[in-house]
Amino acid sequence: MKYVAIGGTQRAYNTLKKLVYREDVKLSYLIIMPGYEDEIPASKKILEYAKEKKIPHDYCDKISDNLIKIIKKINPKVILGIGIWRSIVPEEFLNIPKYGYLGLHATPLPRYRGAAGIAWQIINGEDKIRAHALRLNNEIDAGKLILKDQNSIFSYSIDIDNDLHLNDILIEYERIHIKFCNEILTRVLNNDLEFIDQDEDEASYTCFRVAEDGHINWDDTAKNIFNFIRAQSKPYPGAFSYYRNAKVIIDRCRINDKLKNYIGRIPGKIVERNKKTGIVSILTKDAGIDILEIRTSFKAPYEIIKSVKGKLE
Repeated sequence: MKYVAIGGTQRAYNTLKKLVYREDVKLSYLIIMPGYEDEIPASKKILEYAKEKKIPHDYCDKISDNLIKIIKKINPKVILGIGIWRSIVPEEFLNIPKYGYLGLHATPLPRYRGAAGIAWQIINGEDKIRAHALRLNNEIDAGKLILKDQNSIFSYSIDIDNDLHLNDILIEYERIHIKFCNEILTRVLNNDLEFIDQDEDEASYTCFRVAEDGHINWDDTAKNIFNFIRAQSKPYPGAFSYYRNAKVIIDRCRINDKLKNYIGRIPGKIVERNKKTGIVSILTKDAGIDILEIRTSFKAPYEIIKSVKGKLE
């Protein structure tokens, strides 16, 4: 069975390396998207890997008429999304294979259509990251969902009612993504796929996030701030505050419920500095946040935030 793969992130690279050794399916063509500036190194690794493995490929940021002709000639049974693709995909391209363009979206579709779905689920206090599989169309994440059986769709989840930060969550999501890609190829191979429309009445959307959206509001609950910080930690740009007019990006934290006993409370106020552990504690609206890691070179929070007389803004 012939298939085409498409994507361009580190997750796409790691997924590709797991798929190429399958003997029951043939990767006939690979479409690699350069991606954003921070994604280009990963897409270049995919490019070099494709050359090494002699996989026919294209390195591009849009689906051209010529690329459509190439894929039509191959006539794959499916186009498999192994990583993010961000430009508009022509309907003609989507309709080439029998099973179309299939992928896993890291949200519980039809909820959370759009960008930064994992981050938004964490920020909004969901207890799990949920991912649903779909057949893409040329609308925003609105394609048909893929059925696993008569009573359920292809759905995966990651428990986040814990202290996991973004990088931990992304590692688990990559594992799930690779599992999905293998499962869906097997289903396609066996002609064992059915689809169901999304419920448009349940649809909700997310907006794109940029680095400037990570400014922390300390006059919020400790739980909300904790979720806000961990949702944007490495490898994302990071949640931040200002200390003495300098930007401080916080990469790891935890809730400190012991600080609920402050009845003279100024949100953002530095109240504890531990030289031994390097941890700094900040008041929130209702409790506190322990800052465990700041995005600097070889410096603990204690070394950056130097006085309990100060405040994070």
